[in-house]
Amino acid sequence: MWFLSRNNEETPELIYASYTDKGDRSETNQDSLLTINREDFAVFCVADGMGGHSKGDFASGEVVNSIKSHADLILSPYKGSPTELFDGFEKAIEEANKTIFLRYNRNSICGSTVAVIVFYKDKFCIISAGDSRVYRKDGREMLQVTRDDIWENQISPVVNADNNGKLLKAVGTSDNLICNRFAGIVKKGDLFFLCCDGIYKVVGEDYIRRIPAAFRNIKDNRDAEKALSIIHEMVSQKGSPDDNTGIIIKVTKHGNGLIQGNKKGCKTLIIQLLFLAIVLFIGIFIGWYIKYE
Repeated sequence: MWFLSRNNEETPELIYASYTDKGDRSETNQDSLLTINREDFAVFCVADGMGGHSKGDFASGEVVNSIKSHADLILSPYKGSPTELFDGFEKAIEEANKTIFLRYNRNSICGSTVAVIVFYKDKFCIISAGDSRVYRKDGREMLQVTRDDIWENQISPVVNADNNGKLLKAVGTSDNLICNRFAGIVKKGDLFFLCCDGIYKVVGEDYIRRIPAAFRNIKDNRDAEKALSIIHEMVSQKGSPDDNTGIIIKVTKHGNGLIQGNKKGCKTLIIQLLFLAIVLFIGIFIGWYIKYE
């Protein structure tokens, strides 16, 4: 049977690298990270256990383990909608929130920030809580996509310099968590940078804005690792006062659905439409000829 068809969309091809370091002043690394790059979707996550509080490493570990466990349960290839996929990972973070709150917050505060990006077909979704960040290349600069959940970013914060920088939201610090969420369309050449505050508070915003120049010519994961090591070295040179974790992701090929103008798919569809129009015209002509013959 002949029928109209549309090319299947594919998860974008990604080049990426990651690292985590406990820093020079920490006894344990309270950061955790996760990288999953399947053929049907990809997930990347950084989580920062709250410094100065108990069991921060357990909290960040619980976050990434919950996300990984959810990903492992998704049959391959995933055939659901993007929204259902993104909802599932947000729920995994909410489950981690419940576990951390009930298990570790009995006698002291325990929690973790989180920043996650999920890629599926031609779409991405960013989910965050706390002050871990996701940056995205905009022109020649990296710009912050996430919003820090800190005191001074409230709609109408009470002026109190002592509270500046204090977290208003984190995974596990309360029995209810509402994550921040942002979705968009993946483009070839997109560059994303996920990091905890142990990087951006040390190297500064100006340095992060210039990251695209250092990653312009990366062609594979090895190149990405070399470029990311430059950021790691910069943090170390400045004293590395905190755990520091980062993930860099470059989109080398976006999903090839027609929504993104795949030339081969468009050409096939046009040919099919022309063929259908010809068949329809011939059918009408034959019907007219039989009627008036």
